[in-house]
Amino acid sequence: MTKKKGLITAGAIIGIAALIYFFALSGPSQIQVSSMEVMEGSIEQRLDITGKIVSEDIQEVMIPSGTDVLQVMVQEGDKVNKGDLIAVLDPSELQTRLSKLRINLEQVEADLRMAGSSADRQILQNNLQKAQESLSTVQRDYETTKENLEDLKILYENGAISQSEYENQENVLIGLESSLKSARLNVEDARLRYSDFGTNLSSTAESLERQKETLLLDIQQVEDQIEDTRITADLDGTVVAMDLVENRTVGREAEVVVQDTEKFQFEALVTQEDAVNIQGGQAAAILVAGISNEYRGEVVEIGNKAEVDPSSGSSTPKVKVTIQLNEADERLVSGFDADAEIIIGVVENVMVVKNEAIREDDQAGSYVFIIEDGVAVKTPITRGITDRYLTEVMEGLEMGDIVILNPSQELGDGSAVSTTE
Repeated sequence: MTKKKGLITAGAIIGIAALIYFFALSGPSQIQVSSMEVMEGSIEQRLDITGKIVSEDIQEVMIPSGTDVLQVMVQEGDKVNKGDLIAVLDPSELQTRLSKLRINLEQVEADLRMAGSSADRQILQNNLQKAQESLSTVQRDYETTKENLEDLKILYENGAISQSEYENQENVLIGLESSLKSARLNVEDARLRYSDFGTNLSSTAESLERQKETLLLDIQQVEDQIEDTRITADLDGTVVAMDLVENRTVGREAEVVVQDTEKFQFEALVTQEDAVNIQGGQAAAILVAGISNEYRGEVVEIGNKAEVDPSSGSSTPKVKVTIQLNEADERLVSGFDADAEIIIGVVENVMVVKNEAIREDDQAGSYVFIIEDGVAVKTPITRGITDRYLTEVMEGLEMGDIVILNPSQELGDGSAVSTTE
């Protein structure tokens, strides 16, 4: 029994020794790797940015609430030529105001003709009376508008009206505040001139001249506003928004938009690190969600000032980049979200490797592992431009070198390797 155990133990020792001898002869274990041969190729380096499609030429007309619409000549989708009449708004209120201004102008001109005569005192008295009447009118308008604004504030806070409607009324109140201050100054000026009558007769004429100049400016402004009640196309294009309805009063602020549907641009805000790689004339491909085909274009403008976009929530300065589309079609609409790929670099017939072969570290920078006599050799490289798949190698490799793809963490300089088929 003891003799048999001794024979078994001796046999186990001999087996273990044989295994150690075998592995000693076969050398260290090999790591299996996939590889590629360094080859010649071409690369287009692209930069992806996100932005919007905008019409190269667009006309937007905002019509405030309360405006009466007399005529509407077009509908959304209609083609128009520059100068075509689109809609007519009611100018009645403006025409009444214009008539009053012209009457006042006639009176001032008559007063000017009488300036310096025995009727100067009466003129100054009339001026004071007119200034007081004007102040009373502005005061009433201001108080009424202020009350309306308080009512509108409640409606705005409850979502019954838009922010723009509320802000329009605020702007009206601000304008009336300014008018009120001017009216008070006019009354004070007229009172002083009346009380100082006789000290400086020429001041009466000067005051009337200033009134005349002011009235002429007001008349021109109202005439322009009356002209604006006839909405005409400022360009050849397509009506893409028409909120007006004939013989209806505008409830909420309305919009009329005409855009050139044959000329579109892509606009984007680009971070400064990307913007420095973009140059005028670079080719680009534009993709619009929902549209299968790709639009081609080129960079036509790069902003000369970087600014923070407050709507992005980021503090990174961005530069506006504009790409002109070479062709457009009826599916494009100003305001569409889009993505653009800008070709920022092209090289041909250069030495390339797949991106998955390249690694980085603080000591070597960019490097790859090449295979020499079954051993991985860590080799620093100088990189050129890259795309999603390939990278240009400017220094460090030679054509025909075998490069390891996706080197694992266990792979090191000098590791024994074998390639998989």
